Amino acid sequence: VLNVLPESVHISSGEVQIMGYDYLSGEYRLVAVNESGQIEIKATVADIVTARVSGIVAVVSGEVHVMSGQVDVFMMSGEAVAKISGQTVALQSGTGPILTKVSGETVELQSGTGPILAKISGETLIAKVSGETITAKVSGETVSIETPTMVKTGPVRTLSDASGGVVLHSGEVKAAMVKALTDNSGVVLVGGSGDRPWYEAAGSAQGMVLAAGEAQSKDISDFDQVYVVAQISGDRVAFDGVY
Repeated sequence: VLNVLPESVHISSGEVQIMGYDYLSGEYRLVAVNESGQIEIKATVADIVTARVSGIVAVVSGEVHVMSGQVDVFMMSGEAVAKISGQTVALQSGTGPILTKVSGETVELQSGTGPILAKISGETLIAKVSGETITAKVSGETVSIETPTMVKTGPVRTLSDASGGVVLHSGEVKAAMVKALTDNSGVVLVGGSGDRPWYEAAGSAQGMVLAAGEAQSKDISDFDQVYVVAQISGDRVAFDGVY
């Protein structure tokens, strides 16, 4: 692009064809021809811009100006690669690449040493946290649930009304059920080892209330996590668990 000196030429109309140029004292002198004949144009250099109609343009440094059309990739730092419409979109920043495929394909983020791999829409999600692997199948896949193979129980437990109750039993389980016997005279309250039950009066108690004949199940890992107390000393509970 040349800055044409305003005093050098004035063309009111018609086409100008540049025939050649030379450089003298900081100015370009262009030899041009229009309908009126040969003319001389003086100009100084503003910028040199190389434009390509098609293909790839490589920019070493500086700014890129697009007069019209669409820009698909901006490279801020690191490395950026983009493929439009169902293809891979990759962005690399620092040392960890991010790879994304849209619509049911792979989404991968690598940061540090642990990759995160995800497939959207009913596929597998895998994440590494502190060197370990977590795997989940989200939708449309089979989830295996372990079925207990053993029933555990113990003697019917006679309760006191002392605050905090007594431990139900001991032994590993995956779930347990506690039932207040039907001939109890009052209610039974169920709590945990870290939050013990107690009963002082109606409306002043703590724990899950079981009236005579009522039962409650809990997912726990050991009978000794359950504590029970009676409103009336001597009432009883039965229990069992699966493992």
